[in-house]
Amino acid sequence: MIRSPKPTKLQAIMTLMLAIGITNHVFIIPALLQIAKRDAWFSVLLAAVPFGLMIGLIGFVSSRIGTQPLPEWIRQRMGRIPAILFQSLITVFFFITAWFSLFDTVMWMKVTFLPYTPVLATSLILTLLCLVGALKGMKTIAITSGILLPFVVLLGFYVAIVNVELKDYSLLFPFWSTGGPPF
Repeated sequence: MIRSPKPTKLQAIMTLMLAIGITNHVFIIPALLQIAKRDAWFSVLLAAVPFGLMIGLIGFVSSRIGTQPLPEWIRQRMGRIPAILFQSLITVFFFITAWFSLFDTVMWMKVTFLPYTPVLATSLILTLLCLVGALKGMKTIAITSGILLPFVVLLGFYVAIVNVELKDYSLLFPFWSTGGPPF
């Protein structure tokens, strides 16, 4: 693997914006709409408290470990087995996330603009592109994100503006139209 310099703060922010935006559109929003239906947007307000707590926890842990890798810090504090368990869980989580991202992206491409292209071909090309990016290093991924993010944002605004007449904003209210909270 080639060692590339660390990305700048702007590049890191752009990479996070792209990753979080895609994750929200692929995983979170469809699940929310399927379960909560009309009240899905309200769950975002409810998530603010746990999100704030999680950010505080990450900040606290980051201040404690400094620049040391988290698995190494766990190994020093708790031993080898907890560090291996932590790394294994994180690895499984990221592989599952990558699998679902690849599957959803390939299916979207097939339905949208590549109906006659074999799924295997599209999957292999996307996987190879991701592998090359990973082997080239984080700086390459950050630069690619910086190039892609403006296009993603512009296309997002385009889709939002073009679909304004098709949206029914009356579905936002009243609260809990599909049932109240369970408490």
